[in-house]
Amino acid sequence: MLSLPYLMRPSLHLPTMTEDLSNIHLSKAEFQEYGYRLVDWLAEYFDNVDQYQVLPSIEPGDIRKMLPVSAPEGAESMDEIIADLDRVVMPGVAHWQTSRLVCFLSFGASPVSALGEFVAAGLATQGMMWSTAPAATEIENTVLDWLVDLLGLPSSWRLDEGLEGCYPNERIGFDTPSLAVAGINLSCLAQMRIHSLPTALLRPIHLSKRS
Repeated sequence: MLSLPYLMRPSLHLPTMTEDLSNIHLSKAEFQEYGYRLVDWLAEYFDNVDQYQVLPSIEPGDIRKMLPVSAPEGAESMDEIIADLDRVVMPGVAHWQTSRLVCFLSFGASPVSALGEFVAAGLATQGMMWSTAPAATEIENTVLDWLVDLLGLPSSWRLDEGLEGCYPNERIGFDTPSLAVAGINLSCLAQMRIHSLPTALLRPIHLSKRS
């Protein structure tokens, strides 16, 4: 983090409200033009992802060499940015969506999810609480209730009917596997009880709920 004395250095140029920022905004026509081009670019990628080499043939630092040493003083044009997708980005992409990648983590994406993220980025809602993002909050809570049912977790994990529920936070990437294990654990316990099997070897997993 930059210290206050550093930010107050006269040599450090910071943009002010009086500067012309028109080059970082797009008109409706420009937004549509470049949006269509990026959709076409992604559509080609989705259609041809299996043809790419799974892991890039580069060495650490190769991508960095293609970038400016210092921050540019002005913004690149959208044409240059789109060209850089092929020139700079693609040579360093590990293609997680290819059917030829075998790994322990599945990060599936699809054209539908890409369009969903596009809309989410455009709306740019801040989901800190219900009042800042009512639609996002209630949709997310409903999907979490579905997940509780699918995993066979107790109804106390549901968010509806005023219950405390399961609150998602920034550690969701780490908590999701634990939630899955808890569901499997509870399911196994139920099956063992049904068949009168000893359950002492299978310890229940208790996940704390965060407020």
